[in-house]
Amino acid sequence: MPLSVLKQFAKNWIPPTLWLLLRRLRYGDEALYKYIGPHWPKDGGAATGWDDATAAETMRVHWSNYRRIAEGTAPWDRRPWDTRLSDQFAFNDQSAFALAVALSAHGRERISVLDWGGAFGHYALIGKTVLPSTRIDYLVKERPAICACGTELNPDVSFTPDDRVAFSQQYDLVVAAGSLQYSPDWREISDRLAASAKDWLLFSQLPVTDPAHPSLVVRQRLRRIGVAGDSTCWIIDKREFLDRMHRCGFVLVREFLSAPLRRVAGAGTNSTSTTLLLRRS
Repeated sequence: MPLSVLKQFAKNWIPPTLWLLLRRLRYGDEALYKYIGPHWPKDGGAATGWDDATAAETMRVHWSNYRRIAEGTAPWDRRPWDTRLSDQFAFNDQSAFALAVALSAHGRERISVLDWGGAFGHYALIGKTVLPSTRIDYLVKERPAICACGTELNPDVSFTPDDRVAFSQQYDLVVAAGSLQYSPDWREISDRLAASAKDWLLFSQLPVTDPAHPSLVVRQRLRRIGVAGDSTCWIIDKREFLDRMHRCGFVLVREFLSAPLRRVAGAGTNSTSTTLLLRRS
């Protein structure tokens, strides 16, 4: 039996509070982030946890339950990789998307959305719930293995692993939820995402330095959420990011809390996570 199946069986039968305790005992005070340096590694970053097969496999296990919650009346307080545990910050993130998609659809019968790093199109389910009478042309840009699973599980959404396809047109709403930080050149990608947005931009689950500190690169441990291995990612200077978006012609409309303060081992700063809704000025 695959390890992920055994793990899910255990999670289904162990109470959530006990499951959290077992995870803490296993990982101890191990920091989620470990400092690498101020620049992306010259080797391109050896840690590619999100490319591991366990990433798509873990989210596949939780897909049906996530869909039920997204389309029902319960709070949107679960993550794609773990629908067992309530997460108030997940509710904030997904409510921010609901607001963004509603604003982008104001006065329109049809809208287009680019979801950069959108997994199986999880947010598209929320979009349909919020706008049942609006046609949403929804495109997810993702890694090839995740695109393959998404195409199978969520056929109403389009998927591409190709940057050129994703950036070949403009969209009413552009979303980057927990994804910008994995781009080696986040500055270039954020500029291209801004250029692809007609009116609205949503950067969700964006890890930022706290207190203020220049952007830095870390090794992120993903085992806590069921993904094998680690991933290289950025912790971004929020002031620099917002200045860049201002130069791209966007203004901040609303900020949402997205995650609690987290320790960055070996760095002179911690990290928190924020969600930022922006509008073209």
